[in-house]
Amino acid sequence: MSAPDSASGPEFVFAAPKKPLTPALADTIGRLVAQVPGIREAYVPQYRSGDGEFRQGLVIGVEKKEEIPAIVADLTARMQRGLPPGAWFDILPFAAESIPAAARAERCHIYGESANPWWRFWR
Repeated sequence: MSAPDSASGPEFVFAAPKKPLTPALADTIGRLVAQVPGIREAYVPQYRSGDGEFRQGLVIGVEKKEEIPAIVADLTARMQRGLPPGAWFDILPFAAESIPAAARAERCHIYGESANPWWRFWR
């Protein structure tokens, strides 16, 4: 698991995954995310950086941008202990108000209050 620097790093392209996570794995990741203070919301879309291949990542929206390094370290440790062998996700941290809209892809929300609830169809 790694945490690219979303502020100055490469541009990311997000999309809904072609093969969504199993409900059990999504639930496990959501529970691990919920244990880390400072995370407001989380999504598991596909992403790619530059011309690379799409892969599934964990996008988190944090309350305070300056706490990203500590939050990512805490979440990484919890995921290494709590995920099944072979489950690997890059963590893509953003300030909650700066999460790209495309990262909030349909059926990718796993934790917190989505900024795009289904009933706000006019957004």
